[in-house]
Amino acid sequence: AISAGVTNVHINTEIRVAYRQGLDKALGDDPSLTTPYKFLAPAMAGMAKVAEEKLRIFSNL
Repeated sequence: AISAGVTNVHINTEIRVAYRQGLDKALGDDPSLTTPYKFLAPAMAGMAKVAEEKLRIFSNL
């Protein structure tokens, strides 16, 4: 799409889905977690993975 001239590519939904999946996994693995840095770490890692993937795709044009 970018190589065809598209200048606005939305990735927010993919980042939000990755966040939610990481959060669900962390809390599903240990429902007693109450410390944000422990249950948010997998969510943040998922978001970072999606962002890195998109940056790699966008920079190889």
